[in-house]
Amino acid sequence: MNLENMTGEQRLRNVHVIVTRLGLSLPSAVGEALARLDRVRDLHTAEYVGLAQEARHARADAINQLIDGRAKLRDVIDTFAVTAASVEGTHAVDKGAPLALAVLDYAARAAMGRCDFALAANAGPIFDTVAKAARESIARIASLPEPPAGIFLHPEPTQLLARTVGHEATLSVLVREGDRFEQCWNAALYVRDTAGYGAERLQDGAPRDALTYRRWQRYRDLNESNLVSTKPEFRLWRCVVEGCEPGIWKPEQVAALTAEELSPQGRLRNNGSAVF
Repeated sequence: MNLENMTGEQRLRNVHVIVTRLGLSLPSAVGEALARLDRVRDLHTAEYVGLAQEARHARADAINQLIDGRAKLRDVIDTFAVTAASVEGTHAVDKGAPLALAVLDYAARAAMGRCDFALAANAGPIFDTVAKAARESIARIASLPEPPAGIFLHPEPTQLLARTVGHEATLSVLVREGDRFEQCWNAALYVRDTAGYGAERLQDGAPRDALTYRRWQRYRDLNESNLVSTKPEFRLWRCVVEGCEPGIWKPEQVAALTAEELSPQGRLRNNGSAVF
């Protein structure tokens, strides 16, 4: 996911799709900004193409009338003047584009500017919305019955669940809430930096993982041991049980670093390179 090359419109559209799929509400300004841009783009197909075709037909008809002696030159000139905006590159800024296309281009740029503004103005509320939804998913996972002994390293954990009383609905909860958590995380990613909650604001020495696992030290230890040995659909549950506190966190919500973790050796371990 290359966020650096994404426009404000692209980020908003991705967020709009995800949040709508989750059944959450977005600030009205987001939908309005996207609707304006869609409206301008629809004009190209709905109106400009038709205008250009009508203009070409009118010019061809005027020329035929001039050739047949049924029209005067002045009349043909008037027809060409009236239709120039639709078919000729006469615009002062872009000589290669008809005025009608230049107008639509300006309108599209203005509408995209509205998208940029809507993203900047609403990134924080959007982030809070999906972070809250993520917390709710984690809470549902945390409320599951105690996991059967050894399930996180079991070769067939779904079968173990099926044989365990009280876990009849556990797998469906894990799949549903795990998917919901991932979608919330993706939506947050599109607005995190704009909202001012990027990794650059983490306490010096904390890894990027801290924005997903508030107790990132526990997650780091778990990940370095055998988390990969846990089936994918059970990993989030394991992180919850192990106290990693998964979520969508702001930098100021991340657990403070210890003196050892702030040392050059600790930073090297946390981030893969020493920071001085």
